[in-house]
Amino acid sequence: MKFGDKLKKKNKKHGLSQEELAAKLNVSRQSVSKWESNNTYPETDKIIQICNIFDCSMDDLINDNITDLTSIERKSKNNWNIVWDSLLEFISKTINLFSSMKFSSGLRCLIEMALIILIIAVSGIIITNILSYIVSSLVSFLPRSAHQIFTGITNSIFELLWFILTVIIAVHIFKIRYLDYYDQLTQKEENKEEEIDKKTQESKKKKEGLKLKKEPNIIIRDPSHQPFAFLSVLSKIIIWFVKAFMIFMAMGFTLTLGLSVIVIVISLFLSKYSLIFIGVDISMIGAIILNVLILLAIIYFVINKKVPIKIFIILFFASIFLCGIGIGVSLIGLKDIEIKEDVSDIIQSKTFENHLLYEENMFFTNHYIHEYNYIIDNSIAENDIIINIDYDPRFTKIGHVISDEYGMVNYNFYYQSKSNIKDIYQMITKDLKNNILRDYNFLYADTMTIKASQETINKLMSNLSKVYLYDQKKIENGYQITELSSKIRIYDDECNGEYNAVTDTITCLEEDCVCSKESMETTKGTIIQYSCWYDDINETVEEEA
Repeated sequence: MKFGDKLKKKNKKHGLSQEELAAKLNVSRQSVSKWESNNTYPETDKIIQICNIFDCSMDDLINDNITDLTSIERKSKNNWNIVWDSLLEFISKTINLFSSMKFSSGLRCLIEMALIILIIAVSGIIITNILSYIVSSLVSFLPRSAHQIFTGITNSIFELLWFILTVIIAVHIFKIRYLDYYDQLTQKEENKEEEIDKKTQESKKKKEGLKLKKEPNIIIRDPSHQPFAFLSVLSKIIIWFVKAFMIFMAMGFTLTLGLSVIVIVISLFLSKYSLIFIGVDISMIGAIILNVLILLAIIYFVINKKVPIKIFIILFFASIFLCGIGIGVSLIGLKDIEIKEDVSDIIQSKTFENHLLYEENMFFTNHYIHEYNYIIDNSIAENDIIINIDYDPRFTKIGHVISDEYGMVNYNFYYQSKSNIKDIYQMITKDLKNNILRDYNFLYADTMTIKASQETINKLMSNLSKVYLYDQKKIENGYQITELSSKIRIYDDECNGEYNAVTDTITCLEEDCVCSKESMETTKGTIIQYSCWYDDINETVEEEA
């Protein structure tokens, strides 16, 4: 190895540029460049200074028979130092490699290495299983316990050895596939810089200055020229799927961005009423910045453009900071807010009343109702039923449908919402002016009142108990029923069967279908559980016949 090549390696190892070495030697950078190019040699006093700077002998620098400076230096170190230095060098090169890559190139690299490791691992599983079977067969003469212990130990050894081999192979492939290629590109960049330096005039250098050396963008080579072309094709397919998924994700973030803009517009208008909405405004600004950052990151990834990391990190932490400030301001605003549960002062209550005649097996339900008050009023004619439900006609209207439920007649009362944004908005803004917050879920009432004679009430409750379980308590002039839950449950419905709550029987609706039911007692009452299945025995008999 010539003097210039050794000097260049020494510079690179000690992290010195040509300018820095020239400053230490009190010479021009052009002189150092000529020495590294083997065009000229330094004077003896400069060689001595170089030896002092790099802590080496003159023979190491001048003797052309010495070709590997690294191996000479490593002879003075013990093996552990060699291993440690190699590991640090590998980590440093890997970090430099990925930092110079575009995101898509880095992802492709990781996918290729993952596929390689997967192939090696699968091969290892097959090979270790074969070896384990062979070893197990060879020691089959051992007692069972000893055989299990021995084969367990050998299996563990085989798996450990293959794991170590997998790591070594993967690291070696990564080195020759990427790190060596990265070194080649870096060397080409350095040679290009030297050529530029030679052609540039001194005056031009002082005027314009030297351009900073840029790390090359690592580009994975054309698959047709790669030793692992099939891996590159697989990695590209995976990246296409990843990009498609990222585009799909971008649609979701675009939607959240639009919603954030809507929220901030509404919140800006409401900010005059409460400090809470000022905090919401600040938080929404942070959320918008975060959404934009995510969308830009997805766009940069899809078009294979390098992300400006520093700007993104600064804006990311700025968005988190704004969200935190906004939440804090909103919490401060809450101290002046009164949480009010009562909505009687804002509801314009009206009673829905419906008169019905009792019919056999009828009962009443409402999915929004939590309490059913069965009021006994013997002044009402027999079989007459009066249904009362309180509601606000500005926001809801009430109707009912009649349906068959396990042979019973269910009068299901329902609410139909009415769009009345104006009144709702006026209610909320009025409360905000008075620093009041409350649950505005007043569109549906909590109580349904059923008035009838004692006999009719008893029939209705008896009918309800055939289909539903519930909690019952005595109230003035009647009963209060809460916590309705179905008492009929299907355990298995391989074929169609139908339970009838009136007769407490199950009817099979298909040929060769068999149904059965069983009862289970609970604190609320009896649960009816039934199942239906095909009778395989009858089918087998028919086939044999």
